[in-house]
Amino acid sequence: MSFEAFRVDDPVEACRWWADRGGPELTQALPPRERQELFSATWGRITEAVEANPRPWWAALQTVIPLLTPLGSDLVSDLLALVLSCAPETEEEARLLAASSPLALSSLYHAYVEPMDSLELSEAKALQRLPQQAAIKAFVRKNASEEADKGADMWTVGLLRNVTKVDAEWAWQFLRSLVDATSEDDLGTVGAGELEHFCKVASMGFIERIEAAAQEDAKFRAALRSVWPGGTAIPASVYQRIRAAAGLLQQPD
Repeated sequence: MSFEAFRVDDPVEACRWWADRGGPELTQALPPRERQELFSATWGRITEAVEANPRPWWAALQTVIPLLTPLGSDLVSDLLALVLSCAPETEEEARLLAASSPLALSSLYHAYVEPMDSLELSEAKALQRLPQQAAIKAFVRKNASEEADKGADMWTVGLLRNVTKVDAEWAWQFLRSLVDATSEDDLGTVGAGELEHFCKVASMGFIERIEAAAQEDAKFRAALRSVWPGGTAIPASVYQRIRAAAGLLQQPD
């Protein structure tokens, strides 16, 4: 396929090309300015084709996304967002696909991230729109992986910190579900990750609930043992209560 003659009459091939942005051959063949001009012109043609008939493009995305690299699934998310806006009835199908395909879930998350004044707000709204059980499973997979920053679930890394800044109540409920779904072997990872991030943002307002959860839930208590204060991010008095709730303070004789 020549770069000058790129066509959009084959949605499957067009989706693959867009996810790869033409591939390394294009990078080597064209300087940055010409590549950007090509991307802009191609996106214009894709937009016209999707707006005219979005269904074949949704069918193509269903075929292509589960076979992409993690980066490719993210890059094609703008096309997925376009299809969803042109054919809202496809969203439920997209959510069903996301529940069975980590790459489709990643793509749907990025499609849900809308330009806003606040990155935290856009990320929070995107996570809240996802099928919750599928999202929890993505966090569980990430915490069980040794290469979490490279796989299909890399979009979850550090995400709950930003969500907590926007909606701590929702983040708390999500966190409780995440701990419950996490294996015993990975509780330290979720403790040093999502739970610690939550505590650094919202522990002052949630310390009573943190203490209650640790008392009634052995898995939560085990995860809490991996929370560290991060300098002054968690006030010393609150961190002492966290340590006590986690069973890390020696009891007097």
